[in-house]
Amino acid sequence: MLYRYPKQQEKTAYETIEGNRRYDNYTGADLPPVPYIYSGQGSTAKQTAGSSGKVKAAVNTAAQPSAEDAAQAARQQKIDSINTLKSREKKYLGNSYNAQRLEAQSNNDDAMRSLYIAYMQGIKNMPQQTALWGAGGEIESLKTQHRLNYEDNRAKQIREYNGILSDIQQRYDRDLWELEQKYLKQLLNL
Repeated sequence: MLYRYPKQQEKTAYETIEGNRRYDNYTGADLPPVPYIYSGQGSTAKQTAGSSGKVKAAVNTAAQPSAEDAAQAARQQKIDSINTLKSREKKYLGNSYNAQRLEAQSNNDDAMRSLYIAYMQGIKNMPQQTALWGAGGEIESLKTQHRLNYEDNRAKQIREYNGILSDIQQRYDRDLWELEQKYLKQLLNL
């Protein structure tokens, strides 16, 4: 038979041994675990603590896993596989969401740039246009009107961009919720 015993140790006044755990009575700090020695051959291992020789736990090392243990291991393997698939799909959803946000941001930046270019070209060409129209004194009021139109168009673009981001976020949240529900059903059916 194989017996596993802790090496005989001197127990000091400040140390307490419980099974395989030792700790300092004054500070409560953990000390290194009780070392083990092996003796004999066989299928039973026993652990003792301190010099008292009392048996704290007995473990059958050669026992075959029971059908219940095998079923539990198979169930855990299925759970792990489901969680792996779930994390992959979650990662794919996150990547898709980020790509959509980046595309929306890029489109918004392009639209804002186009609005600004049109605004600046309008300011630059305003003296020539007013000369053609014959309205020389109205240039300041035309510049103000042009600036207000630019700001209105810019505000519309910002609202549109925020609406697109909101739609993307709602789709992501809905898809993530559906994913969670799908895998929760699978886990409950185990």
